Amino acid sequence: MAHLQKIKRKNGTAYRLYYYLNNRRHTKYFPPGSPLNAVLAEKKRIEAGVTLDKAGFEKMDLAGRPTKLNLDEFKNIIIGIRKGYVATQNWKRNELALNNFIEILGGLSLISDLSNEAIEYFKAKRLEMGKTKAGINKDLVNIRTCLNAAAEREIIKKSEVPKIRKFRIDKTLPEILTVNELLEIEKKLSGHALLAFQIIKYTGARRGEICRQTGETAGGILWSNIDFENDTIRLLGKNKRERIIPLHPELKAILWPIRGVGKIIPYTATTLSIYFRKAMKQAGITKKGSVHIIRHTAATYLRAGGADLREIQEMLGHKNITTTQIYTQISIKHLKETIKKLPW
Repeated sequence: MAHLQKIKRKNGTAYRLYYYLNNRRHTKYFPPGSPLNAVLAEKKRIEAGVTLDKAGFEKMDLAGRPTKLNLDEFKNIIIGIRKGYVATQNWKRNELALNNFIEILGGLSLISDLSNEAIEYFKAKRLEMGKTKAGINKDLVNIRTCLNAAAEREIIKKSEVPKIRKFRIDKTLPEILTVNELLEIEKKLSGHALLAFQIIKYTGARRGEICRQTGETAGGILWSNIDFENDTIRLLGKNKRERIIPLHPELKAILWPIRGVGKIIPYTATTLSIYFRKAMKQAGITKKGSVHIIRHTAATYLRAGGADLREIQEMLGHKNITTTQIYTQISIKHLKETIKKLPW
């Protein structure tokens, strides 16, 4: 919405912002020495103003924020902004959560009237509708993300963002596959689906890290991400966090003969899940999950094989070690099942 141009001068770097407002092109110049963070903050403020202008708001407060912004208007504004900054699957989740929010509270409810009581009312009504606590928590996370994004861009006041408390849920251990089950699934796959299975089995990657995004050509693991000389793979995880992990010798033996350029896996994450679920069904496996169960299985066997939690955290790309600690519990559960099979 606003284009930032960097200009090299003899006395330093200058910046110029281009944007359209009221059907006219505008520019704003920042002389050499202007702090980049101040320039980016002004860019963000201008973009918020452009968005509000397009939405047809005329009544603004002294800070340039719309007065009496309701939930319907808020959704249209923030989703319009999110479309330009986040992946398709992310803004669609944001939009779905806001639609659920509006269904309960009403589209004409004012942002300024949001309160902790309104959030608790939303949670209670969703429970009455038969929704799970885990599902409601996902909505709450997406709603909070949208409100915080709007406050950051000064579309709403920070004081208008209520505290959003999620339900406390006792985490259940994810299921994993046995070695025989892995082999049976592998037999039912072919082509790129089989290749994706092998990559996840040896790396513990998320499906979104190796597949392109739904409706887009962007995303997915590239052949250029594989360093055959140094035996490493570069993965781009959540929030574009990059990590480098080892290239397993078995996986290298699979990839080296077919190496090429461009994307390794042409499928979307959704398509890959369909292939995996079909293969599990054909193999007679009824455990929950499809692509992600392969990731859980890889991490569990890593732990059982002696890898410490920090190593597994790095391998899986977990932001917090507490997320990785679940594999300690899974390994113990797996060990208990193994002990039962002792021949004495």
